Amino acid sequence: MVDRRSTIHNFLYGGIVLATLCFFPAGVFGNSSHPQDSKQTPGKHDPYLVCEQGKRQSPINIVTAEYKDTLHDLVFRYQPTAIHLVHDAHSFKGLSESNSLVIFNGHSYQFLQLHFHDPSEHHIDGARYPMEMHLVHKDSEGKLLVIGVLVQEGEEHKEIALAGAWVKRQVGHRMLQSGEEVAGAYQFNPMKVLPENRRNFYAYSGSLTTPPCTEGVQWVVLKDPIELSKDQIDRFMKAYGPIARPVQPLRDREIDIQ
Repeated sequence: MVDRRSTIHNFLYGGIVLATLCFFPAGVFGNSSHPQDSKQTPGKHDPYLVCEQGKRQSPINIVTAEYKDTLHDLVFRYQPTAIHLVHDAHSFKGLSESNSLVIFNGHSYQFLQLHFHDPSEHHIDGARYPMEMHLVHKDSEGKLLVIGVLVQEGEEHKEIALAGAWVKRQVGHRMLQSGEEVAGAYQFNPMKVLPENRRNFYAYSGSLTTPPCTEGVQWVVLKDPIELSKDQIDRFMKAYGPIARPVQPLRDREIDIQ
């Protein structure tokens, strides 16, 4: 059995603290630390039994040569937000304190949370990336838009490293206790975890990738990846292991390429 305290310790000090950010209400987005290995066999009470009933599930393999370019409008209006971590006896949550939003085809979605998967959940022409970041948004009617950002190995990601260092200064070498919170003046800028090219992407209708795998989610997967160092990726892997759901059948869905 994995030592929860040990994995969180390694994770925070590995400079990838943002993977634990969960601004989304518990039970709606599910537990992102649930193992989603392709060899997993659902049991009688496994929540994935519900997921398997869906017809428009995520993630998918995006075959770039099969789709034509279309015209979509994607505008990021992210603002710096104070990091606010909460230990709710189950996991850490980072609460957003900004009014960041995304405008997709003229429709506004408020930024709620971000988290990571290792390896990537979406495949591009059958290939996986080492990690994938998901930025979750919701509109005034409760409809979801998730932006996927692929992660490749390269240079250390400075913004993520700075956030991890800030957390270490707050908690020292101890672990947060149940119900304890950490908040401060440190401002995290979500724009700095996006690739420079945000104009090109793949868009399709899918689902959440963790139980209850709710459908009707608008997905936007940016074409250009961001870079994390090998050390940052390895520390995440050691702390959490693989937490990526296998790709799902495309069925009759279309993928738009911008």
